[in-house]
This record gives sequence, C-alpha cells and structure tokens, in this order.
Amino acid sequence: MHFRLLSLILVLLIPSFTAISLHAQTSPDSTEQARDSLRYSERKALSLRGVERRESSTLDTWRRVGNALLIPPRYAANGLLYYAGYGVSVVSDPNMIDRVEEMIYLYERKIGWYPMIEVISGYRARYGLHIFYSGDPVGVKISGKYANNEKWGVDLRSSFSLGLGGTVWKATFTIARENDDDRDFYGIGSRPRSDPRSHFLPDGDEQHALYAQRKDKIQLVLGLRPHPVWETFLTSFYRERTTSLPTRNDQLFSDVYDVSSLPGFDSMTRQWYNEIAARYDTRNRRGHVTSGVRIEGYVGISAGIADDQSLYLRSGTDMAVFLPTIRPNRVLVPRVVLNSIENLKSDREIAFTDYPRHPVFRGTGSLVMLRSDMVSLVPSLEYTWPLSYSFAASIFSDMLMVAPALGKLTLDGFEWAGGVGINIHSDSEEVGRLQVSYGSTGFRLKIIFGAPIHSNDRSDWD
Repeated sequence: MHFRLLSLILVLLIPSFTAISLHAQTSPDSTEQARDSLRYSERKALSLRGVERRESSTLDTWRRVGNALLIPPRYAANGLLYYAGYGVSVVSDPNMIDRVEEMIYLYERKIGWYPMIEVISGYRARYGLHIFYSGDPVGVKISGKYANNEKWGVDLRSSFSLGLGGTVWKATFTIARENDDDRDFYGIGSRPRSDPRSHFLPDGDEQHALYAQRKDKIQLVLGLRPHPVWETFLTSFYRERTTSLPTRNDQLFSDVYDVSSLPGFDSMTRQWYNEIAARYDTRNRRGHVTSGVRIEGYVGISAGIADDQSLYLRSGTDMAVFLPTIRPNRVLVPRVVLNSIENLKSDREIAFTDYPRHPVFRGTGSLVMLRSDMVSLVPSLEYTWPLSYSFAASIFSDMLMVAPALGKLTLDGFEWAGGVGINIHSDSEEVGRLQVSYGSTGFRLKIIFGAPIHSNDRSDWD
C-alpha cells in the first residue's frame, strides 16, 4: 500500500499586536444557522407549561463542572476558527466576496494585526509565517515559507471591500514569488506513457519524475456582488515561470523525459492572463452544511509576452447541487468541474506546465500533474452532515478524466479516489480538513488548515 502524507498544517495563534475584541456577538441569522447545524434542526421549539422542574442530581453537578472547564478551549477554538476564516475568506481567497451582513458582523470585531505560524511535514518539512491585518475596509496578508534554498516563497496580498446598499465591491492585489524543487509530472494524455506528446524516453519504464520551478506573479482581482446570489470577477495577472532540473533528486527529470523536445522545459514563459468569471450560489452560508445550487463559469485569454509567443483560450465551469436528504442539513453533493484550453497558435506547442490542472481531485496533491490534456473533467459525489456547529463529516468519491477534446472524453485511463473526511468551517468558508482516501494513486492522509480547500482558482494553478 502506497502511503503518502501530503501535508500537516498546524496553526498557532499568537496574541494580536493590537487589542482584540472577541466578545460574544450574534450575526443576523446565526441563531437559525446554529439550529440548522445541530442534529435535530428540523424540530420546532415547543412551549411547555405546568411542568415541574426535576431535582438536581450529582450528574448535573459534574456536567456543570465539565462545561466550566471547557470554556477556555471553546473560546480558543472560536477565536482560531474566526481568524482562519478571515484569513481564508477575506484575504487569502480573492474569488470570494462577503455578503453585506457578513461584512457588518466581521468588522465589528476589529481584530487588527495577528500572526499565524505554519508547519507542513511530508516529502520535505516546510515552515511559514503569515501575518494578517483586519481593518475596515482593508485587509492585508504577508506570508513567508521556507524548506531549503530550493523550496521557499513570499507573498504580499492586500484587499479592499466596500458595501454600497445591497452591493459589495472587492479588490485584491497580490505580489508573489515561489520556488519549488518537487513538482511531479506524469505526462500528457489519459495514457501518458503511450502518448507521443509526453516525450518519454523510449528505453525507460518510469511513469513520472520531479522538476523544479520558479514562479513570479503580479495579480489584480476585481469582484462585484450585485445580488446576494450573484458574484462577478475580473482577474488580470502577469506571470513568469521557469522550469529546470531539481538539484536534490535521485531520479532526474532528464532520465525520464526527452527534455530537449518537451515544450516549456528549461525555459522561461511570460504570460499575461485576463479572465471574466461569474458565480451563482443560492446557499445561505458557504461554510455550513446547507442546501442550494452553485454554478461557476469562466473564460480567459492568456497571451505570451516578449519571447513567449503563446496564445491560449481558457474556459470552464464548476457545477454543484447541494441536495438535502433525511434532514435539511444532511446534504448529498453531486459536482462536475470542467476545465479546458484551446491553442490559438497551432504552429506552437503548449508548454507542459500550461495544461489545465485538477486541484479539486482529492486523489493527489496540488504539486502533482497526474493527468494533463486539453480538457480535464472531475465528476464527484459527496455526502456531508454536521457533527457540531464548526465541524462536519463527509464521504466522497472522485474521478479524473482527460482528453484532447471534449467529445473524446471516455473512461479510458481514468483516475479515481474515495474516502472520508472531517471538515472544519467558519460561518463563511471551510478552513480545514482531515481527509483519508484510497484510489488509483494509493492511500493518502491529508490534514490541512488555514487555506482554501480544493479551490479551482486558475490564478493559483502552478
């Protein structure tokens, strides 16, 4: 059995640089939402009269003592989830806009500056520090991550949100640099080893190899929520990417692939990408288990700059239906994610790093290009139910299919994964997940906290 620990993120809150007010407050619909997140949400409150109060017992005394002892960890957990929810939803994820009532609830707390420490273990341990600022209406995130001289990154992100009447505007600006030496490439096509576009060396039998990458990005995202269920985004970024052989790897990329023929290897790509996207989401709370429909669609143009003469058209959709079963907060979620790329310059091959990614597929990690082609399709089915107000459990099954065209998608060579998970969420966003899965890539244990979960944001495709 193949075991791979992808990541373990431990978040440690350090006291805020400024005074933090965490007194209990209730958002306009939090009472109803709390009821909907508990086990018997569908039961109506009963009014009883003339019932004699039962006598107190020893068990009640111990229960009160236990509740008193749990007050500190409960407040700590509440603060931790609130901070992480803010960092993920408001600053870390540019393709998310708060509703008006969420903005009012958020900015009453005035949390100011606060740091978060990150530790990731797995193939190579990595350490990071994130510093967030929450103000009205500005948010700031400063991040640094380090594993060794070949694997590190820095990120500066600022956001500005403004509510006018029933409309919310949001702008997010990002500058980032990232170095990695453990990117994993499996080739092109549903059966990469036999696809000539993969450029495998003929005498080998390896199925994949690692490569190194450096990426610099400047990005601006403008978002608008004109209606509670509609969001629109305009994304523009400039990115430079350089791929090369990793310095610390026993199996060299050049021992598996013909690097002289593989498009995009050992060269710099400079691209300017512009995209328009729209989202329709009828759920009352994105973080909680609730019914509704979510449909997203996007189209974008990626144009090469200077020596990069590439020109691509990207498009895709993400459709999910949250169907209540048994009880209103037991939800069955069928989901389909489709991403595609069209080469508008047929005389130039697509760089192997520019094919659509599959971040929503839970059978592998974000650093792995398991299956790559012009069209990528990930259908999934998930059943979710609440464990408490901030925790939910899920059972899921995913598939991954690729093809050179939409009409050529088949089950030939598809990848699959299934498993169970425990999700941690704030009011507006899922902020953590413990996930155990098994599939065509083997057994996987994944623990992640403080980052968007299986997001399909094209600007974060590596």
